[in-house]
Amino acid sequence: MKHSALVTGASYGIGAAIAEMLARDGYDVAVTELDANALGETITKIETHGARAVPITLDVRSQASVEACMQNAVAAFGHLDLLVNNAGISQMTRMLAIEWAEHGIRVNAIAPGTTETPSRKASFGND
Repeated sequence: MKHSALVTGASYGIGAAIAEMLARDGYDVAVTELDANALGETITKIETHGARAVPITLDVRSQASVEACMQNAVAAFGHLDLLVNNAGISQMTRMLAIEWAEHGIRVNAIAPGTTETPSRKASFGND
């Protein structure tokens, strides 16, 4: 059975790079963003590695959106092995790790520090 992953906030930056790396390593990847139309470049990169990409609209602030996202990802792949919670919303990872452990889904946190992304540039200027 092929491994599958879900990466939130995957339209650019760290999320896009992680999604591509997972595809390179043999994962099929569900990629999410507030506007799923913004995922085109990430999907293309995933597919160049021979992996399947599934775009999903997700607002991590909405419980209904999160539930629909999970249903869509599981429906697409039959299961999920990995979640990368890259969306810019604080202290969610610990809660998800506890909730999803019983389903065999591992949730880990990585804190890379400040990274130059388009949204960070917009917040603090282009300096």
